[in-house]
Amino acid sequence: MLDSEDWREVLEANYSALEGRGYSGSAAQAVERSVASLCYAFRIYSSVKEGTLTSEALGTPFTFGAGDHSYQVIISKPYSEIQLADGSWNLVLSAFAMSATACHRAFQERFRKKSPDINPGDDREQAWAIIYQLRNAFAHDPFQPVFVPSSGYHRTYSVASRGITFDFAALAGKEFRTDLLAFDDYLELVMLSLDLTS
Repeated sequence: MLDSEDWREVLEANYSALEGRGYSGSAAQAVERSVASLCYAFRIYSSVKEGTLTSEALGTPFTFGAGDHSYQVIISKPYSEIQLADGSWNLVLSAFAMSATACHRAFQERFRKKSPDINPGDDREQAWAIIYQLRNAFAHDPFQPVFVPSSGYHRTYSVASRGITFDFAALAGKEFRTDLLAFDDYLELVMLSLDLTS
C-alpha cells in the first residue's frame, strides 16, 4: 500500500513550502487547508500502520476546544486493530477527496468556467484536467473511489513543465489505489494548482 517514510517526506516538504506564502481568498485557502488535511490524515494512518497509535489510545478521554467551548470526548466502544486501520485509511481517502475538490474549485473560480477543456493545450489546462478527473473519482463514493472519466477525457494528460503524466484511458473503471497514483506527482499538482489559481 503506502510506504510511510516516502510519503511522510513528500508531505512534509510540500507542507513546509506553504509556510509564509500569505495567500488570501477562499479558494486558495481551501487548497492550503486540504494540504494540511493530507498531512494530518497521513500522520494518523502512518501512526496506526507503525503501531504508535493503537486502539487502546482511543479509550482515553480527550478534550478539544478551549475555555467555555471545550468538549471532552470518550469513545466507549473499543476499536479492533482492523477497524482502526480502516478508519485511518478513510481519513486519507477523505483528505484526497477534499484536496482534489478544493483544487478544482480554485480552478473554477480563477478561470470562470465549470470544467477544463477536453483538449487542453497548456500546462494549466493539463493540470486542471488531471485534478478534474481525480475529483470525479471521489465524487460518487469517496470511500470507494473509482476512475470514471467521461469518454472525452479517456486520454493521457501531461504537465510538461513538471514531468507529470496521468493516463486516464488506462485508469478508466479502476478503483483508486495508491499504486496507481504517484503521490509526489499528486502533491506537485496540488501545489501547482495553488500557484496557478492564486
